[in-house]
Amino acid sequence: MRYLNEARRSSRIFPDGELIPHESPDFLLLANGRTIGIEVTDLCIEHQRAEDVKLSRVPDRARDLYTALSNSGAREVSATFAPRTEHLSVHTLAKGLATFVHSNPDGAFHWNDRELPEGYSYITNCPARESGGSWLTSHCTDSTLAPKELLESRIAEKNLLLPNYHPEVAEIWLLIVNDQFLGAGEVYTRPDRLGAC
Repeated sequence: MRYLNEARRSSRIFPDGELIPHESPDFLLLANGRTIGIEVTDLCIEHQRAEDVKLSRVPDRARDLYTALSNSGAREVSATFAPRTEHLSVHTLAKGLATFVHSNPDGAFHWNDRELPEGYSYITNCPARESGGSWLTSHCTDSTLAPKELLESRIAEKNLLLPNYHPEVAEIWLLIVNDQFLGAGEVYTRPDRLGAC
């Protein structure tokens, strides 16, 4: 809904009217006696987004493994994943981080200065200031120019859904969201290239 509200504020093509969350399509816009169906989709590299979901499970798992290894107090841990961790499992990444924190003194460690567990480029480790501590991870991401084929494939995917949409919908709009703060899998578009799609 947030993206749709932002689009309505930034573009005059959206008529005033009641916006209703729906399925097939995602929203109905009741405006001027007609019903417009609006399907919303992200423009991103899907396999990188899936990898992001996998990596989000690592910190909690690493903390649990560390707790099982150690009688020492809670830790504040921050780690940055190295690029290309697709071949590493959540368990491998979590075990590597927990073992490293358990066996290394306080400090900040960069892959240039010290051998880090596979899948990491930077790790900080210090005693927790509050009970429980925190284990945080981030990843190296880059934003690449969205290829024309990515945009075309997203449109083609959504075109396949047209027969399934509500029969009372007079017209269907596709709102393609290009979130520049998405993280892993984000892409950017150039307006001068959009017209070629």
